[in-house]
Amino acid sequence: PQVPHTYALFEATYGIMNEHGLAIGESTCSSISWTKRFGYPAPVPRKAIMSVDAMSRIAMERCTTARDAVETMGQLAVKYGFYGPESFEGTGESLLLVDTKEAWVFHVLN
Repeated sequence: PQVPHTYALFEATYGIMNEHGLAIGESTCSSISWTKRFGYPAPVPRKAIMSVDAMSRIAMERCTTARDAVETMGQLAVKYGFYGPESFEGTGESLLLVDTKEAWVFHVLN
């Protein structure tokens, strides 16, 4: 849902920093499901609409702290589903979020 106000931000592919000093750095993390390899059934895919870059921009628009941004992105991933690039590296992503008081790592897997 849309919010009545969003914060100014500088972005490239990912959100980089907003007007409150909340900043994000990105690192792709390999995440290959080994369930088939060990004889377990593969998880049933569901329709996912959130990419990590979209989640980072939404967090930068709506959050003032790293902790709030991690919680917001986690809620988005759970509610709407996360999809990764489906490359040879798999579908995991990792973001480092910092503000003037805390730093957090957000790791999301498909």
